[in-house]
Amino acid sequence: KKRGAAPCQVRQLPGLDFTEPRFEIAVRAADDRCQVKLFLNVGTVPGGHDVLNEKELGGPSTIVKERLKTSGVPLYFTMIAENDSGQRSRASCYLATYDVTLPGGRFQEEYITSSNPAVMRASITVYEDSDLQQSMVGVGFGKDIYGDQVISWADVSMKEQQHTFNIGYDPFNHEVLRKMFTGSRTGRLIAPKAGPDTTKNSPGDCARACADLPHTKCMSFNYDFGNAKCELVEAIEGHDYKRSKSGLFEHYERLGVGKTKQFVYDQLILQHNKIHYFNFMMVNVLAYTNIISSRGVLVDLTTPLTGLIKNASADYLEIVPCLSMIPEQNRPDWKIWCKGINPKVKNHRLIIDGQGSLTVFNGPDPMTDLRYTRANRYISANWDGFNDKESGLLGYTITVDGTYFITVRALNEVKYGGPLSTTVCHTTPYIVDNSPPFVWEIFDINYDEDTLELTAKHNSSDPDSGLESNDLCFGHTTRDCDEMEWTRLTFNPNISYTKRLSNGIPIWIKIKAVNRVDLRTIGVADQAIIIDKTPPEPGTVNDGPLYGTDLLYTKNFDTLCANWLHFYDPESGIAFYMVSAGSLPDINVTDIANLTQYNRKTHEACVPLSTGQYLEHGKTYYTTVWAYNGAIRQRNCVGISNGVTVDLTKPVPGQVVDGNVTGFKDIEFSPSPAKVEVQWRNYYDPESTIKQYEVQVERAPYVDHYHKSSG
Repeated sequence: KKRGAAPCQVRQLPGLDFTEPRFEIAVRAADDRCQVKLFLNVGTVPGGHDVLNEKELGGPSTIVKERLKTSGVPLYFTMIAENDSGQRSRASCYLATYDVTLPGGRFQEEYITSSNPAVMRASITVYEDSDLQQSMVGVGFGKDIYGDQVISWADVSMKEQQHTFNIGYDPFNHEVLRKMFTGSRTGRLIAPKAGPDTTKNSPGDCARACADLPHTKCMSFNYDFGNAKCELVEAIEGHDYKRSKSGLFEHYERLGVGKTKQFVYDQLILQHNKIHYFNFMMVNVLAYTNIISSRGVLVDLTTPLTGLIKNASADYLEIVPCLSMIPEQNRPDWKIWCKGINPKVKNHRLIIDGQGSLTVFNGPDPMTDLRYTRANRYISANWDGFNDKESGLLGYTITVDGTYFITVRALNEVKYGGPLSTTVCHTTPYIVDNSPPFVWEIFDINYDEDTLELTAKHNSSDPDSGLESNDLCFGHTTRDCDEMEWTRLTFNPNISYTKRLSNGIPIWIKIKAVNRVDLRTIGVADQAIIIDKTPPEPGTVNDGPLYGTDLLYTKNFDTLCANWLHFYDPESGIAFYMVSAGSLPDINVTDIANLTQYNRKTHEACVPLSTGQYLEHGKTYYTTVWAYNGAIRQRNCVGISNGVTVDLTKPVPGQVVDGNVTGFKDIEFSPSPAKVEVQWRNYYDPESTIKQYEVQVERAPYVDHYHKSSG
């Protein structure tokens, strides 16, 4: 007679190593007439045997050491009792989970670098087959059991429950984001969506859209800070769904979904340049113990370092609004790092560099300071030495101020608390110059025919970038450089150059002023120079004001006149004349009139005399003319007149008779009605002789008269 069996009982034994799991199964089975054999089937469905098939047991209560190939899911056990006649009876039981792994989960820090020494933030999602018996959290400088120097181990409840949040008045959806969701995590969760994509003005608005749905429908959301795209997601990050980098997406998880908990500590005093870890200890009902840790969070409280700074006029730390350091138009993605700002942290270092600094440079050439440029559509700069040993550099911003002074700001890459920055204001100006220089004049040109050295001065300037050089060339006209091609000279207002110049040819001096942006202006001397080693050919100097006529006598005592002709120079021409007068036939005697200059087109000159210098009667005076040629080294020749005698007295009168009768007889009557004849004698002048006579015929009183002159 066969007896029935009660349902079986099964349990996984606690306190063992997870690599050597055991379970105990027991059943009440007996037969009063024969022996009973016991067999065990294990499956993932009731009555199944896909995990274990008819394993013979040693008795009604057996501890099975065999490690099953399936874990983490409910297992169904079937005990089969068989007597000697082959008749069987069955008893069933199940194990909610067969756990052969340590408690695990995802401990996600919200950032790995921070400039806020008061705050640590992280969240954990537990993946565990068995219920947790104990869970604890700690924060310290290392991982595992000893990582609790900052926050000592404290018990944490990880029971699944739907959190009830009291948001209150929240017009901008700041509170719903802060209280109902974890902090942002870089990336986009690829998982089924809870609805169509929308555009929201802020992640808070996207959080509100997710919070309005049941927690089983919207578990997390993605928000793109580039195009404001909002994606509501039906899952959280785990074994099946992962985050990946995509655009400017940030991912937020909803709190209270599954075994997820957020940790926020905001009253800490964290140390600079220390790595801090969140540690989470889990002990399940099987006494499996595991500690999982977040990635290290580095606290960085110093601004980026710079290259060499010398003679700085300012160098100080200050507190500035985080967004003011961000170039919002060019890098809107950087704005997301302005979160968790600590108002007590000095987040900005301002430096105004000085001479000798090697950090910020004008222009595109590395480590080279460009002071002047022609480019007026862009500004270029380069820098060296910016570094942040703790958190690295997020990037650089550059700005231009006033007469173009370059300012470079380096921002470090802390992910929480806002980036720390260092700004270096470069004091070397960056000048844009698109105007050529000025060459006002070239003057004081000299040439030494012995040493062959040419010297000249020029008045050139550039008010913007200054002058870098002045090129020099010699030409035979104002438009060529046939005598000497352009030669580069360092800028100097006083030019000196040695070269043998052609003789007897006009040489035009040209100077090209080159400013520091290579804009150029050519200046030409007002007149050419000529190398002429011979003096002019002397001409004739005449006394008197009539050109080409030489007077021997003059009646003027207050004026001395002269004229000259036939002075010439076949190579360089006549440049000017110098005229003087003296009382002796000596070119060096100028007691009557000092040397006076006349231009080359003048050939007559009268010198007015002042009282005390009047000419004396009976004396002879001489005029001296110096002719200077047009050569660079002017040579001259001289000519002197043969003298003019001053005659201030009238001639001595002689005798006059009417008629032309031989024997000098005077007649009283004439038979000719149309002819009057006269003769005279003994007229003379002891100084200047008689030059001409004038004859005058008069009618008797009250009768018309006329006169006639004859020489």
